[in-house]
Amino acid sequence: MMDPRVIDNKQFGTTRLKEGYDQDEVDNFLDEVAAELRRLQQELAKAREENTILRRRPTEAPTVAMQQPPSVVAEKLLQAAEEAARSYEAEAKAKADEIVREAGAQGARVVEEAQAAAEKIKAEGLAEKYRRNEELDRKHAEVASLVDGLTRRAQDMRTALKGALSEVNRGLAE
Repeated sequence: MMDPRVIDNKQFGTTRLKEGYDQDEVDNFLDEVAAELRRLQQELAKAREENTILRRRPTEAPTVAMQQPPSVVAEKLLQAAEEAARSYEAEAKAKADEIVREAGAQGARVVEEAQAAAEKIKAEGLAEKYRRNEELDRKHAEVASLVDGLTRRAQDMRTALKGALSEVNRGLAE
């Protein structure tokens, strides 16, 4: 699992050549990705904490339970848990989609830069230019790997939220 500290501490090699990545742009993007990953991890922890609270409620015998049959209380708790889960899932999906879009845009920019560099290589026909193109391809692959990792992380979060909802539902059914 990727940790925000890994992203914060990622170092890219510098180039002695004029073409290449704008190091500030890469660093800023990685800072944004790390911050978003931290925020999503905090939201997941909060959702787990709320899930724990919701799972304890039936055993704490609130005053509502004394006034209404257990099935009514369980139904209300189930509805609240489902609403919370839908809300967290929708928010996590939206954020994951946003991260994927941003990473995709970054990847597209890298591809455009690589294509521009390839055209220049063809025009100038210099061996050094070919080496730079290969380096751009490698960096594009790194960005694509980050996008894949973020996509997997978003899917893991969706799965975890669905699993938490299932556990709440099973706990309420018992």
